[in-house]
Amino acid sequence: MQFNLWGLLLFILASPLCDMTLAAGIDTTITKDINNRWTVAYSTSQPVKRIAFVRNPDASRVQRWTIANQDLEIVLDDGKEYIVSKTKPLFQTATIS
Repeated sequence: MQFNLWGLLLFILASPLCDMTLAAGIDTTITKDINNRWTVAYSTSQPVKRIAFVRNPDASRVQRWTIANQDLEIVLDDGKEYIVSKTKPLFQTATIS
């Protein structure tokens, strides 16, 4: 198995935390397609109001990442980036690339 530094870096930068009093478990799936496009899918064990990213080096997720579900968006709030719903108070899945 070949060590992929970019894959590891993406995993570290994309690792989320749930923004809940009682943290929900989050399953993270990272894939790379034949065109070298990375996709990260998050699935929570309980509905959440937002997913916070652990590391935020430069707020680039808001500008460069695309969310598959049009009901979700990445927002910058007080210097931190979050995945939030535009239409519902809670959600359980998000896929970004």
